[in-house]
Amino acid sequence: PGSKVDKNQEQHGEVPTWKVEEYAKASPLVRWIYRLYRQPIILFGVLPQYVFSLSYRWVPDGLLCNMLIVLRCVILYWLDPTLLWVEFFATALSNSAGFYLFYGQHTFNPFMEQTHANYSIVKAGIYSSSYFVMHPVLHWFSANIGYHHIHHVTVRVPSYDLVKAHLATEDLWEDVTRVNFADVWKNAELALWDSDTGKYVTFAEAHKKLAVEGCKAE
Repeated sequence: PGSKVDKNQEQHGEVPTWKVEEYAKASPLVRWIYRLYRQPIILFGVLPQYVFSLSYRWVPDGLLCNMLIVLRCVILYWLDPTLLWVEFFATALSNSAGFYLFYGQHTFNPFMEQTHANYSIVKAGIYSSSYFVMHPVLHWFSANIGYHHIHHVTVRVPSYDLVKAHLATEDLWEDVTRVNFADVWKNAELALWDSDTGKYVTFAEAHKKLAVEGCKAE
């Protein structure tokens, strides 16, 4: 998703992210809702369940897949109702883990804003996506999803060849931002986009900026 942009629309990460000026114009209630939505427990716990288990299911060509999911649940219940709980928790955990990885791939500083006017496939891979550093075993289990920068440069490289592609062109990726699991949790506080500085900012930084601008206006 991070490599696709609509005309005249900026791309900021994998989740809807407001600009500071949009946040400033919102009502107190809407601000509170947005701040709630950006809390880690919601961002990585609740939102992934909606995205993967509901939003992605309601698509025109998703009927067959949804029917198979229902059939699987029926079979599990027939075998042992307890298996449904196993299925539920396993799905919820995988949803959150996947979303955590996706979030980390596009929410960091420095980050290059991609618009229709300045969009570049190579720059999107180098400056608007990250190299997720993790143990080789985790790379294998996640189908090398950590090599996201290569995926954005060319989607023709299959997952099992991403490591080879990275090593073969390693000199091209010196400027790619490297992140790990701890970085993603820290970057969860980057909740707004500041168009003036061209980077993600926290709510505290945004309020400080708005307060200064308010004083200048007076």
